[in-house]
Amino acid sequence: GVRTTVGSASFKDYVPARNAAVVERLLGAGAIVVGKSNVPAMAMDWQTTNEIFGVTNNPYDLGYTPGGSTGGGAAALAAGHGEPRGGGGHLRGRREGRAGPDT
Repeated sequence: GVRTTVGSASFKDYVPARNAAVVERLLGAGAIVVGKSNVPAMAMDWQTTNEIFGVTNNPYDLGYTPGGSTGGGAAALAAGHGEPRGGGGHLRGRREGRAGPDT
């Protein structure tokens, strides 16, 4: 497994004994895992910040957040790293307390 913190200091050193089945299938098919992305603590916030890795910003405007539970993945995608896979990123962008839902 790979260090998996879920953004929580309680899991800052946690490494699972094995990979998830989907990860094993991807690796078996030749995929290369290049990294993991940031999430809010326990994936339970509308912004992506945690006490282990800090805040994730919108790569185009540091005054904005890329959203909640998958904000790290959203920021990586916006910066041109990877393809969209999975849900999350339920806020388009937030600045000074204003946010809009995905449409």
